[in-house]
Amino acid sequence: MLGEILVEQAEHLLKETSEEETLISRVESALRNALRNGRPGLSTVCQSLGVSERSLQRELKNQGISFSGLLANVRRQLAELYLQDPVKSVGEIAYSLGYSDPCEFHRAFRVWTGLAPRQYSRLIGSPDSSRLRA
Repeated sequence: MLGEILVEQAEHLLKETSEEETLISRVESALRNALRNGRPGLSTVCQSLGVSERSLQRELKNQGISFSGLLANVRRQLAELYLQDPVKSVGEIAYSLGYSDPCEFHRAFRVWTGLAPRQYSRLIGSPDSSRLRA
């Protein structure tokens, strides 16, 4: 009987975990799309997901993350990807990530990595860049 209870509990936890991952991945995907369209706001993302702002914020809070935290994570991932392209300017990257001013992007990138965007770009392109990707 104890075994049955434990199995039920494990199945319940697995279901919750997969739902949490699904919500976060859905929000991240919606954020990427919103960034492509230049509108990475909460209302835009909620519209695309078909949920209310309050519901989404509550669900994310239950999972220990905020909308702004997810937005920052997506921006960082995309910034690191975009900076691998030596042709793109920092200004282009900043605007494509939804920043109104390249200085805002520059500050955020320094907080994330401790480096200026172009420093990061040069290090990624150097032969010793494996330490940044680890």
